[in-house]
Amino acid sequence: MIKIFTPIRFSLPSMLLLTLVGCAAPDGGNSYRLESTLTTGQANRLLRSEITRDAGRDYAVRQLRREAGGGDTRAQRILANSYRSGANGIELDAVNAAKYYEMLHVGGDEAALRPLLRLYLDPDSAAHRPSRALILLEAKAASGDAAAALDMVALLQESGQTARAAAVLSPFASRPAEGGSEAADAQRALADILIAPDTQPYDPAQALSLYEGLAAVQDADAIFALGRAYYRGVGSQITADPERAVGYFITASRLGNPRATLQYAMAQLNGRGAVQNQEQAFSMIEGLAREGNIASWVQLSVRAPERYLLLLQETLRAQGAYSGPLNGKADAPTLAAISLWCTSADAQCTQNPYERSLAVALARSLR
Repeated sequence: MIKIFTPIRFSLPSMLLLTLVGCAAPDGGNSYRLESTLTTGQANRLLRSEITRDAGRDYAVRQLRREAGGGDTRAQRILANSYRSGANGIELDAVNAAKYYEMLHVGGDEAALRPLLRLYLDPDSAAHRPSRALILLEAKAASGDAAAALDMVALLQESGQTARAAAVLSPFASRPAEGGSEAADAQRALADILIAPDTQPYDPAQALSLYEGLAAVQDADAIFALGRAYYRGVGSQITADPERAVGYFITASRLGNPRATLQYAMAQLNGRGAVQNQEQAFSMIEGLAREGNIASWVQLSVRAPERYLLLLQETLRAQGAYSGPLNGKADAPTLAAISLWCTSADAQCTQNPYERSLAVALARSLR
């Protein structure tokens, strides 16, 4: 009788794993000394295979490290992304992720810069290196990258270096900008520095010019800034003009700026720059609060406690924490619901219904 044998077919990861097992030498306990070498593609497939065990995964990582150290950008990218995300069974390791993103960046990979900067700028990251981030950002900002300039300015302002921050932003002052663009953000950030009396350089006239240029292209944040400047005035340079300021607030509000809407409501509430209309003012503030606006929740808690409590009760009822009457009172059922919600939502708040921390937590829960 002739016996016919059917060949067994293995997938590439299976073949690689069998090869590894065949050439592995026990090295005490559950560890192995693996002698063969893999290409980057083979190591990556082994790393991603569902049948790969710890020994095979560690081996694949060693092979990728070897290739990455030799300049293989694909291996560098695989390691950087895996260490950053914890993919393919590799433990999260921000320091190693930054190491391989640095290799990619030095090699000319522009896409590596953003994740690298996020690691360096994150204060909770083990790879937190703001000084290195500053060096990387400065080079990008000098090439005309507005987003890099803004990130750099944020770092500089944290350490009180406003003059240097203004110098970084100055090249963008004359650049054409459209509302919402990064160039517009850079111009507005420069204006915000120039208009602050307690910072250097101080130049409210240039700040107004920048804001007005952005207002011409319907930049809502710049229009709001103009309203803020004219509502109270700025030193001896900008005379207060509440009526003009409210005009800016109305325009910015129509363009969707919630801070402008709140300021217009406050002007109506106080009768300064607008006809006093408290009912309409509170209705506007309440509308913003329902959208998760923190400042509006805080204003309601201070200026309209009953409205605030009624909105609080509605919010807690919608989230399943309150089943009592909607009466706008800080009664026992309401206080019990607040306590329950603060605990179950793991929010940083207390049972005091008027404490700011509760208003902030409730606002955030609506976003």
